[in-house]
Amino acid sequence: YTTLFRSLIALVVLAGAGLLVTDAVTAASLHSFLLNRVNQQLAQTRSTYVAALRDARFPGRRGSFFVPNGTYAALLDTATGQSSGVARSQDTTDDGVAPKVPSSLQTSVIRSGNSAIANLTSVSGSIRYRALVEPAADDIPGIDTSSVLVVAIPLRDVDQTLRHLLLLEGGVSILVLVALGGVAWWAVRLGLRPLQRMGETA
Repeated sequence: YTTLFRSLIALVVLAGAGLLVTDAVTAASLHSFLLNRVNQQLAQTRSTYVAALRDARFPGRRGSFFVPNGTYAALLDTATGQSSGVARSQDTTDDGVAPKVPSSLQTSVIRSGNSAIANLTSVSGSIRYRALVEPAADDIPGIDTSSVLVVAIPLRDVDQTLRHLLLLEGGVSILVLVALGGVAWWAVRLGLRPLQRMGETA
């Protein structure tokens, strides 16, 4: 009996480990896919914002344009820390949700001349962003060379999707383990019946 029960426990543990690995791989793959999609949205939003700046529709004032909900775009002067040409998507009106762009990241982008994609938090720390930061003078005429272009999209949809997936995977995994344990227990009891009858007869 002891050996059979240990085998049963080992089977459930092994199945649980397999489900855990499968869940982790699935979550990681979905996370990577969603981030790649956000990166594509960043590139599209950047083009929209730069075109709007070139048309002189947003410089020096707030604006709105049709991009993913919560999107923030602005020009940041690395020397003064001031922002200009701030634009947001239609559903965002609170300046407090602006992303906090570290000065080290701004300086790195200016020095290298290359764009960078990073995960940032809002000034209040309540929202996570996926942000594109790049030298502004490369594409926008008349912009100071110390300015950087920042386009940020909140990651709340990504976080919610992953949270729902993990909850679903966790629930399904528990049900599978319970069902597996129940079936294995029933099979063990069924297999032991002849032995029990032999013992009773003896």
